[in-house]
Amino acid sequence: MAERAKPPRPIPTLYFHGTADEIVGYDGKDVFSKRAFSLGAEAIVAWWASKNGCAEKAEVEKIEDKSDDGTSVEKWTYKQVEKGAPVVFYRIEGGGHTWPGSTMSGEKLLGKCTKEINATELMWEFFEKHKLP
Repeated sequence: MAERAKPPRPIPTLYFHGTADEIVGYDGKDVFSKRAFSLGAEAIVAWWASKNGCAEKAEVEKIEDKSDDGTSVEKWTYKQVEKGAPVVFYRIEGGGHTWPGSTMSGEKLLGKCTKEINATELMWEFFEKHKLP
């Protein structure tokens, strides 16, 4: 089904996903049914990159490890080609189903929350640069 879907225009896309997320699995499977109800994280960003007219391969940047929280972060940037829109993916190694940079509790239920990045700040910065027409 995802192959047939076509956005009406390129859409700037920012995506965060923890590799240890058991609620919405990195592989697309949910914790309850163990079935893949969506594409896995890497397949989702590759799909958006192809629909947005981006380069096929992402440029990968390892984010500096600033805190000892059991997570590490990579920023994958799929650069737009011509009239496309960028896709940026923050792959959070060891991260759970949490909001990056938050002070949330509940690690036993949701998994680790990275302090390496702040999703709120990154979203503001990204969408300030990539406003919709």
